[in-house]
Amino acid sequence: QGTGSSAVHDNQWSGWSTVGSTTSTGDGKRSAYDMQPITAIRFEDTSGRYAEYTLDPMFQGQTLVSIVRSCMGGDASNDGSAIWTDGHCSSVGTLQSSLGVSAASSLRIGVGDGSAVADPHDWTVFMPLAGNGDGDFAGNDTWCFGGANQTNNGFSGRVF
Repeated sequence: QGTGSSAVHDNQWSGWSTVGSTTSTGDGKRSAYDMQPITAIRFEDTSGRYAEYTLDPMFQGQTLVSIVRSCMGGDASNDGSAIWTDGHCSSVGTLQSSLGVSAASSLRIGVGDGSAVADPHDWTVFMPLAGNGDGDFAGNDTWCFGGANQTNNGFSGRVF
C-alpha cells in the first residue's frame, strides 16, 4: 500500500522485482508480496475504485515478486519496442469485476506509453487498463500501479 502521488514506489523502485524492503505499517510493500502464492489480485484506492482479477493459469500459485521478476527480467527502461507497447506480460489476469475504473481490461505487467521512441521512465509495472496511458502516464493521470515517477499516476491518495 502507499500514497499514489509518492515517488518512492514508482516504476524504478527495485522492490517490485526483488525480495525484501518490506514493512508491516505505513507506506510500503508487505511481506505477502514476496511470500504469499496468489490466484487472484485486487487493485484499489480510497475513493472506492477497484479492479479485481483472477490470474491466468501460468501465473496462479506464484508470488507477486516472482511474477514481476519473470515478466520484467530486470528491464526498467522503456525503449519504445513492441514488448513495451504490448506489455512484458500481456495477459497476467482476467478482469472479474471493477468499480469506477474506466477502460479496465486484462492485467498486464511492464507496459510502456506506446510511443515508438524511447521514453525510459514513461511506463508502469501493473497496468489494469486498456491502452498505453494515452502516450503519457503522468500527463494523462493514468490509474496504474508503479507508474511514471509516482506510485499511481491517476490517484494521489492511498492505494492498495
